[in-house]
Amino acid sequence: MKLARRIIDFYVFSNLHVSLATFFFVLITGRVYDIDVFWKALFIGSSTFFSYYFIRVIRYKSLSSKNWKTSWYKDNDKYITPLAILSLLTIIYSVFRIDFINLLILIPFTLITILYSVPFCLNTNKRGGGLRNIPFMKIILISLIWSFCISIFTIYDANREFNISDYIFWFERFLFVLVLTLPFDIRDLPYDDKRLRTIPQVLGVFKTKSLGMVLIMIILIFYLLDGFKNNTSDFVILIVLAVFLVLTKTKNKYFCSFWVESVPVMWFILSLCSL
Repeated sequence: MKLARRIIDFYVFSNLHVSLATFFFVLITGRVYDIDVFWKALFIGSSTFFSYYFIRVIRYKSLSSKNWKTSWYKDNDKYITPLAILSLLTIIYSVFRIDFINLLILIPFTLITILYSVPFCLNTNKRGGGLRNIPFMKIILISLIWSFCISIFTIYDANREFNISDYIFWFERFLFVLVLTLPFDIRDLPYDDKRLRTIPQVLGVFKTKSLGMVLIMIILIFYLLDGFKNNTSDFVILIVLAVFLVLTKTKNKYFCSFWVESVPVMWFILSLCSL
């Protein structure tokens, strides 16, 4: 049992699980638009793993925090680093399978990822620095980067004109990722620096969940107006997301890191089964 627990912990907390989630998020978009997005999915999944590795290196090696995340990461760094190198090699290989213009539109978001944790001004040293420490920015940046990668980047084609439906699709994904991120802010409420001004810190847990429910209703309205691109899978996954949001509690390191981050995987499976 101890070995199984260690394997599950490594899969979840090394960010292999969240990387798989972004991989399937891209595949879902491919199914919606009926296009081949495998190499983009592999690129985004590998980039997610390497980005989180980079962020963790900057944060955990520069801060003196003694929380369980820091301790676990430092204990397992020797196993995660080879996977990060492998993910970097996969990124490099995938780059040659993707249009160069596609990659250019990722440059601003790559810079945002770098600045997310890297200190860029002197008065951020005590808090670890980076854009994530600007009040309210953490959840917005995560939602912006994820939604762009799984929508605009995935469907971008230099020979194709974007229309209003494509931008609505991006906005749907932005709201979806925003709601998907709320449970993590609720979970981290006891640990986050109060100066971060996360949504649960400002509104409290109940109002944060209420906000998430309102956003889910807005997404549902968009889906209804759009005719449910993925049929019943869209509706079912919104119910799953709502249930997970309601069940989220603080100080639960497995519920969010495994079950909530499994939502894109569940969505892809449901889309394969939808009529």
